[in-house]
Amino acid sequence: MIVINDELHREKESILMRLEELMRERTFVTFRCYLDQRDREIRGIVTRVDREAGAIKLSHDDGFDIIELSDMMSIDFGNE
Repeated sequence: MIVINDELHREKESILMRLEELMRERTFVTFRCYLDQRDREIRGIVTRVDREAGAIKLSHDDGFDIIELSDMMSIDFGNE
């Protein structure tokens, strides 16, 4: 699990690198995010990492979500 905190600017590259690994592995992940004025958990597969925008595309049964790194609170990939 990666817990994202106020040190995000220092950890951004390593988090994006880990997300790219998860995308290549097609691993299901659970993101805890702050979206639409509330905390949400979203589970799916990372299908795109946009380094410039600092965002990912997460595909799941209901379609997909675009999640910005700044909205992420934690990432649980369950196999570590």
